[in-house]
Amino acid sequence: MSDFANAIAKPEFAFKGLCPDLVAGEAARRKDGKLWCMPGGYAYVFKYKTFLPDKFWAIKCFSKLPPNLAIHYQTVSTYLTQSAVAHYFVFFKFIEKGIRTTDGKQHPILKMEWVNGANLKTYIRKNISDSTKLKKVAELFFKMCQELATHKVGHGDYHHENIFVVEEKGKISLKLIDYDSFYVADWKKDLDEVTQGYDGFQHPLRAIQVTKRCLQVDYFSQLVIYLSILAFAEDKSLWHKQRIDDRDGLLFTVNDFREPDKSAIITALSGYIGEISRVTDILKSVCTIQDIYQISPLENMLVSSGAEPMFSSLTNVSESALYAKALEPPFTLHPRFCAALNISSGRGLDISNKKCAFLSEGGSSVLLLGKIAGAACEVVIWTLNIKAAPSDVFTLENFRAFSLAKV
Repeated sequence: MSDFANAIAKPEFAFKGLCPDLVAGEAARRKDGKLWCMPGGYAYVFKYKTFLPDKFWAIKCFSKLPPNLAIHYQTVSTYLTQSAVAHYFVFFKFIEKGIRTTDGKQHPILKMEWVNGANLKTYIRKNISDSTKLKKVAELFFKMCQELATHKVGHGDYHHENIFVVEEKGKISLKLIDYDSFYVADWKKDLDEVTQGYDGFQHPLRAIQVTKRCLQVDYFSQLVIYLSILAFAEDKSLWHKQRIDDRDGLLFTVNDFREPDKSAIITALSGYIGEISRVTDILKSVCTIQDIYQISPLENMLVSSGAEPMFSSLTNVSESALYAKALEPPFTLHPRFCAALNISSGRGLDISNKKCAFLSEGGSSVLLLGKIAGAACEVVIWTLNIKAAPSDVFTLENFRAFSLAKV
């Protein structure tokens, strides 16, 4: 690290003739006067400010260059310029000869936009008493996982430091950083693994069975993170009880995944009421599978288990009318929502200005089949598997869907 630190502290020497837009700038420092630096497996990330434009950047300097990394980053960059999920990532540029160290050697760098937010662990710590905010983060995380799964996009290294929560003008959004192990299934390439990830977020079989990049490693990590956020939102005392500040991770360790039946935290979460208990049961089940490639996307795991995610997967349709048809009666409202909505089932059901209710018929998890006014596509709220002819039209206005998905 010292070679890169000494170099970046002298930008005119480090970047002249290599990366001209970084010459007029300076490395950021912490309160103690030391350079802001985050070490990684084979790289160091420095916070850097340019004067023109007046902007912060993350400069990733590689002490060891994995094979084909330059080609990989060019491929990722090209993909993200035309991808529907690009908003979850930050602008970056790989420069093969980007920085000069004091010994005169030239090294590759990755120049990335600085994310003005907090990593997931820091954000949860700061907002541990704000259940509403944490549930919003869980909602956004669930939605992001759905969208990435739909487009078959893998990150490969989910953990608390690679997920950033950004708050701007009262709006919360998520960003992913670190794209060394980025993967798109449609590339149809056998790309070697470049990391085995943080232990507290990885299935134990990853290190044993996975040699090529795949989406399944993400699905497990996403489940772990989703459950962790929900648990902290529900019970803030977990932060201190589990001594989260003293560990390198969030709520779980690899030993919890190796022996879930002996895990104190998994046993504790199984005793919670409602969503947390159901998702914990899913985690226990997935931990015991014998083939990591059998792990399903987060949404599929929740659906197949009967646990209903509570969040929107497509859009907020506030101030639009959703003209929907109820399933042919008889049907019943999911009891978890009856009290909250203060409505009853039956013909002529009217839940205007209310959040949608989960319906159940024949044991299948379903909701409402409908169409957004002015929109071309039909939508379902949840996964609709029942083919009975719908009837009984009613209207929902100023409506925010928990789970909208294209048919």
